[in-house]
Amino acid sequence: MQMFLRTFAYALVAMHIGVWSASAATFNSNDLQTIPKTTVDGISLTTITSDGAFGSGNATFPGLLVGLNDEAGTYEFAFSREIVSIDIFFYGLTNIDGVLPPEQITGFATEDGAVSIGFTNLANATFAGNMIQTNAAPAGAFLEGSGVISYSGGPFSSFFLSHSQNGINGGFGIDRIVVSEVPLPAGAVLLGSGLLMLGLRWRRRTA
Repeated sequence: MQMFLRTFAYALVAMHIGVWSASAATFNSNDLQTIPKTTVDGISLTTITSDGAFGSGNATFPGLLVGLNDEAGTYEFAFSREIVSIDIFFYGLTNIDGVLPPEQITGFATEDGAVSIGFTNLANATFAGNMIQTNAAPAGAFLEGSGVISYSGGPFSSFFLSHSQNGINGGFGIDRIVVSEVPLPAGAVLLGSGLLMLGLRWRRRTA
């Protein structure tokens, strides 16, 4: 009983000072190739679209392929658990021969409405307002943009984006998605461990 009371006290202290424990899951290119549903560390990701197209990647274009039908589309990434952040690593956002408008990603939202994202440019991409697009390529050439779309807030269980292209681009790829779950108070975890230990000791005494 003293062990339980001590563990309970530790839990109350941890919860009072706001100690939190969060977990993250990384969906890599091999995971994303198993669309429309893949599971990592107990979190399932389902890809959904009614007007666009998803495809499974290969050695040349790894991961999840988006927008294969050369048309505009809206895409949903639905998770089996609530999350508080998402990072989407994309590549192959293309502009060919400087034809405008270039390939674009926009319309970022969760199930609660539109959101403002963060963006890290890895190559040949521009973030303006709430739109990501490929830089214009010189005549007779093409450019492929890559970067990281980041959002934290929520909690939320679905993330949306829209994709548009001028009919000659062929979509883009996603080779990694990293999400963080809603954090749990570390004190609650400690309290649960204490209850389990108490139960085991009680079982031994009554055996």
